[in-house]
Amino acid sequence: MPCHLRKWCEQQLPKYMVPRFYEQRDSFPKTPSERIEKYQIQSDALTRESVYDAESEV
Repeated sequence: MPCHLRKWCEQQLPKYMVPRFYEQRDSFPKTPSERIEKYQIQSDALTRESVYDAESEV
């Protein structure tokens, strides 16, 4: 799936906006007020092995 997503992004977005890393998630971490905890997503991405490096496909 990431390969198809990357191709779509390359067709639709300028090159500098095409993500280098993709991560599939079942849910997002939430704050107590039910908002998405964006800082937790960033720190999870740095430690998880499920991150897909799109550059390895090129």
